[in-house]
Amino acid sequence: MINYNKIQNNIFKHPFFIRITNLKKVSYWLIIAQFLDILTTFIGVNLMGMIELNPMGFTFQIIMLKILITFLIIYVLEHEKYFKFMWAVPISVLLFVFWNLLNIVLDLVL
Repeated sequence: MINYNKIQNNIFKHPFFIRITNLKKVSYWLIIAQFLDILTTFIGVNLMGMIELNPMGFTFQIIMLKILITFLIIYVLEHEKYFKFMWAVPISVLLFVFWNLLNIVLDLVL
């Protein structure tokens, strides 16, 4: 019989895997901000007919690229002890979320 708990514990001991429970607060906020950015952009572009200002557009490949870059940034944030502008990354993503929300609300109201 296969012991799946032993396999799972061995996989997560690999240095490239980070357990979700051990992430720093800044990494959690980056994940939430990036998810909200993708969600609000999807709602604006696909459901409300807005235009994406990104010259590369809003395609499946761009979404996958955003997710990959987010994972790379989280990897760097998790392996750095501290650097001065650590919170600038999720705050900058949240600015795009607020911009998308503002456009969605104005489009609904006006």
